[in-house]
Amino acid sequence: MKTHVSSRGQVVIPQRVRELLKLKEGTELEIEVEDDHVILKKAKTSAAWRAWQGRFKGVDLTKALEEEHRGEEGRDRKKGS
Repeated sequence: MKTHVSSRGQVVIPQRVRELLKLKEGTELEIEVEDDHVILKKAKTSAAWRAWQGRFKGVDLTKALEEEHRGEEGRDRKKGS
């Protein structure tokens, strides 16, 4: 299988290869160079991050952190009394 490098340095991974490796838009790849070979591998950290992606959708994390902090301050005041 052959592909070409575009003027912007982009390479198209053939559809057959994308399907075999289950590569989708946004999939992170690691690039290695060995002599005159370019090796692309699926990045292992991508899957771990994707498991968290969208988990906090609709949650105001700043507000939640502020509320947690206020609760801790209240408990600390009670301990100090």
